[in-house]
Amino acid sequence: MLKPGLNAFAIVLLLAGLIACGKPPACPDVSLPLPPANAGCLVIQERQVLMVRELTGKISLPGGTSERGESAQCTAWRETFEETGLAVQVGARMQVFDNGFSLFRCTTAPGAYGQSQVPGLAGEIREVLWLNESQLGDYAWRFPSQQAMIRAALQQ
Repeated sequence: MLKPGLNAFAIVLLLAGLIACGKPPACPDVSLPLPPANAGCLVIQERQVLMVRELTGKISLPGGTSERGESAQCTAWRETFEETGLAVQVGARMQVFDNGFSLFRCTTAPGAYGQSQVPGLAGEIREVLWLNESQLGDYAWRFPSQQAMIRAALQQ
């Protein structure tokens, strides 16, 4: 039987290993980094949009909270990787919502369409989805006002 202190130490080592496995590589260089902001990606490939279904059952674009000193582009890149398992290239900022959330147009690597996996540390994500325009109304939305903007982007 291990001493209580050793059990706690073993748990810390296990958690450290899990965190290291799910952590994305460093954010790619960004030529014109924007100040820190909560951010996410709009990824459209083969006329389908990349969405995540949260544990609540609602869908949203991949994205989330910036880390200290992280540019808005790197937040979008990291959050998309953490929530979908896909590395993206962050493009132009499309919109800044009333709450300060920056949305970027992002692309995946060639051949990544349909590929995704939820990394083990994405505890708030139930499922990664590629949805076409007709499927968008089949789900409850975390931010319903984004649906019209996404439909318009799919039609372009």
